[in-house]
Amino acid sequence: FDPPAAMSNKIRAVYEALEQRKTKQALKLLVPLLEKKPDSGQLKILKSLALLRSGKVDESLKLARALKTHKEIEEDESLLGNLALVFREAGLPSEATECFVGAWGRNAASESLARSVFAAYGRERNYLKQQQTAQKLFKQYGKEAYHLWSIVATTLQVLDGAPAKLLSLAEKQMMKRAEE
Repeated sequence: FDPPAAMSNKIRAVYEALEQRKTKQALKLLVPLLEKKPDSGQLKILKSLALLRSGKVDESLKLARALKTHKEIEEDESLLGNLALVFREAGLPSEATECFVGAWGRNAASESLARSVFAAYGRERNYLKQQQTAQKLFKQYGKEAYHLWSIVATTLQVLDGAPAKLLSLAEKQMMKRAEE
């Protein structure tokens, strides 16, 4: 039995191998770890990332997609972020967004998950959804920053090809906020 500190050091070695783009080494280090903890979401995400970076895209995405509803991952935002990284590196930002949207749907009170959803929509350039998320954040938490995020997302929609009349809406929102 490995004490937690020893396991932590082994996992850190996997992260370091991935950071140094030594994917074969990372996969090799993961084998005994996964044998000891076959249900570990963290280890499976690391394996998926290593597979992706070693060119085994289909195998990586199959594993990553199976992890989308893994309970451990849904409850740990850092693991959720790592899973989303796999999808982003695979060129699938919408699947990364799905991870955050699903987790937020199951934990609607989480402000940090909502912020992650907002950022994910931005990465996939879905500014309308980003605006809607910012509005929900503002209604739920009342923070001025979220209202401003909504206005910025509205402006980004216009820059991305939406009708210019949206700018007058953004201007009215700014004026209203300035008066309050």
